[in-house]
Amino acid sequence: MNKKIFIHIGFPKTASTFLQKNIFPNIEGINYLGKPFKDKNNFFSNFEKKIITYNNENYERNKNEIVEYLNSYFSDKNCNKYLISHEGF
Repeated sequence: MNKKIFIHIGFPKTASTFLQKNIFPNIEGINYLGKPFKDKNNFFSNFEKKIITYNNENYERNKNEIVEYLNSYFSDKNCNKYLISHEGF
């Protein structure tokens, strides 16, 4: 089963908090991962550090590593759609 991971970057003053509290948790068929994060092994902290520090060249060079990192976390066999929402991105 192919996984789909959606990342909501939460640009400031665009109703991100409203979406995180009222919309995203209620979308059927999507595993929503947002604030407050229940972060096993500091996954989101590590992921955020990876993403924020990359420029286009670093991203292209490390794209496969990023995909593998995400796949290692999103292993729920009953779900293939995930949504991450975080203003830090």
